[in-house]
Amino acid sequence: MEGAAEPGNLAGVRHIILVLSGKGGVGKSTVSTELALALRHAGKKR
Repeated sequence: MEGAAEPGNLAGVRHIILVLSGKGGVGKSTVSTELALALRHAGKKR
């Protein structure tokens, strides 16, 4: 199955944030990138 997580691959993940929209061109990638950078800057990623 393509895109399926390997067993144990997400074992250390405590939270998953989903950025979703049924429409294209609404800034999902921008929001995801900026959120990841902000969380990293805040020390939320190991």
